[in-house]
Amino acid sequence: MTKTCILLLLVLAVSGCATVERSRATLDAAKICCTSLSTLPFTSIALGTPKEIDIGEGSPAFQFPEGKSFFAAFTLPGMGMATTLDFMAGTNLNALLPASGSTVFIPQFIFLDDDFRLLQTAKDVPLVQAQKLFEPTFATTRYWSASIPVPPSAKHFIVYAQLDRVGKTIVVDYGQQAGYVFMSGSIPIYVPGGGADRRNLPIAATGPIKLRVR
Repeated sequence: MTKTCILLLLVLAVSGCATVERSRATLDAAKICCTSLSTLPFTSIALGTPKEIDIGEGSPAFQFPEGKSFFAAFTLPGMGMATTLDFMAGTNLNALLPASGSTVFIPQFIFLDDDFRLLQTAKDVPLVQAQKLFEPTFATTRYWSASIPVPPSAKHFIVYAQLDRVGKTIVVDYGQQAGYVFMSGSIPIYVPGGGADRRNLPIAATGPIKLRVR
């Protein structure tokens, strides 16, 4: 193996971790926006219309029971009208290393009643890679989808990072391993790809998510 190949592998190994640390540093520097759940900046969400947001530097931050997190807060279209919340969580793509230098945002949700009292927390939801619940804008198959029930008396919900998973990994399937070329003297040698290419993608505190209530 050439020095160039060794260097590339080292870069691939540390780039995801560096991105996770950048997301943590961004979150640590953020000011807490509000003093209680009732004072969060809630916006309305239409029934049946997907809404894409980016949980990150441009988002407000709040001190949740699990810790500080960026978040987005929504008011449901009518009490009892929405029965299901679909979501698709995508990767933060690294421009230089889009396959191995990326991270993924894993959300959790809390549902509140009309008086902003906690009804339910949804976390550790079983995720399916590349399940298209609605039209995504995420790259290739690097997104994860799930559907969760909305409590009948829910009036609001909040999405934020599942903080106990930040820094851990999730398995991403990139399909068949790609072939590669190396030089033997002045002769290029092509090595064909092998079986399924599965890697561990780091989980970060920031990232894109697309939501739909129905």
